[in-house]
Parts: sequence; structure tokens; C-alpha cells
Amino acid sequence: MKKYEIQHRESLKQSASISPLVVPLIIGIVYGTVIVFQGDITGAFAMFFLCLMFGLPLTYTITFALVLPMAIFLRKINALTSLKLCLWCTLIGPVAFYLYIYLLNSGPERMFDIYGIIFSLICGFISGGAFCVIARIRISAN
Repeated sequence: MKKYEIQHRESLKQSASISPLVVPLIIGIVYGTVIVFQGDITGAFAMFFLCLMFGLPLTYTITFALVLPMAIFLRKINALTSLKLCLWCTLIGPVAFYLYIYLLNSGPERMFDIYGIIFSLICGFISGGAFCVIARIRISAN
């Protein structure tokens, strides 16, 4: 009897290739829109491209180093669900965010603020959700 597979390999690879685009695009669009409403169209485009330029390398690195291996591991033990993977991505969010801040500031962040933690948790959840939607991972095992 063959073990029931929740996920196919091709969709995990496709999801790992596409999902890292989601959060930097959203952040770039939001910041760009705020700057447009302040009357600076050129600054809005610059902010959008800066978010992509700095955000994409980090999100791809985190996805291929931490998210994809976890998805493969969960699939291997037949435990891959959106709930588990989104929880994993949500927990990775603050780590990735403060790594990003560390790289941009060339040093550690002096203070962990609650808004940064909440923002990074939300970004991690959105990233995990995008991964799961693109890969068509079930919400739960049942």
C-alpha cells in the first residue's frame, strides 16, 4: 500500500521560486504608496525598487535555507500541512527581519521593539501563506 502524499515535488520547487517575491512586493507597494501620497512619485519608485533590491536576496535565502527544507522534511514524514508550515514561517519572521536590519545597519539593532516583532511575524505568516497557496498544501492533515 502506497503512503498518501499530501504534496508533489514540483509544486514545492515552484512555490520556493515564487513565494519569496510576495513580501518584498507588498512592502515595496505599501511604502511606495505612502510616499506617493506625500507627493514624491520619484521617491516612491525608488523606495519600491530598494525594497526589492534588498528584500529579495534575503527572502530567497531564508526560503531555500529554512522553509523549503522544513517543507521537504514534513512531507517526508507525511506531516506537511499549511498550519505547520505557516507556524514555522511565522516563527522565522522575526529572525529574518532582525537579520535584515543587522545587514542594513552593519551591526545589531539596539532595541527590539514590539512593532518590529509584530510586523515581522505578519510578514513571516504572509510568506508562509503564499508558499502554501502556491504549493497547494492542505490546511490540515484531515
